Amino acid sequence: EKLRKRCAKDDEKSQSSLWQGVVAGGMHEDRPHPAGWAIGLPKKKQYEWFVDCYRMRVDDDYCWGGGNLHGLYEGDDASAGSVVSDFLIFCKLAVARGAVPTPWSWAECLDVAACLLIYAFEKSD
Repeated sequence: EKLRKRCAKDDEKSQSSLWQGVVAGGMHEDRPHPAGWAIGLPKKKQYEWFVDCYRMRVDDDYCWGGGNLHGLYEGDDASAGSVVSDFLIFCKLAVARGAVPTPWSWAECLDVAACLLIYAFEKSD
């Protein structure tokens, strides 16, 4: 709950400049903008896609990353805390790379994540 309140407080100030330089089609200068994936998606779908990107990354790390087990794939060692911690690292990296669109509500994203992070994601889904 503390995390959700802190994230809601930081929502306004954390991402004010991410869309600077974006032109039609989600391009940023000569390449796709890192947050361009969200263009045209309703907010709820953006949060779902973001969480699914994390779940696909964990699956890829397991399948193609030499059995790199983390987050949902930690096996018997997985706990709610370890999954949340791993997801928050993903979130921090996404923000650092400008991949989170504005406006963005971390509180809403975490609500969606709470429903989806209990399931592994496979590309065949």
